[in-house]
Amino acid sequence: MPTPIPSPRRVPVIEDDPRPRSVIVQHLRGLGHHVNDPACVEKVLIAMAAGNEVYELVPTDVHLPGSSDTEFLRTLLARLPLEPIVVMTGDTEEFGTGSDVMRTAA
Repeated sequence: MPTPIPSPRRVPVIEDDPRPRSVIVQHLRGLGHHVNDPACVEKVLIAMAAGNEVYELVPTDVHLPGSSDTEFLRTLLARLPLEPIVVMTGDTEEFGTGSDVMRTAA
């Protein structure tokens, strides 16, 4: 069991594949974070726009239903410019590396 962190964060896990999402959620909750699961693009954007949720860490998949590959990432970067955003993808054919994803979203 991971050691809990001193400052838990509010975290929406934005991943449409249930297998990696469940692993990520379990790990983050084990660290003491407050995790919204499952979180989809639409729910997160609605909550952010309404001011109902303030997220302090955002792990997100790049390929999401209902969003272009980098549209949601651009929205997150615009709305949460100082918060950590963890970008995940299993598709190394299209994006290659994390820096490639960030260049694509920029």
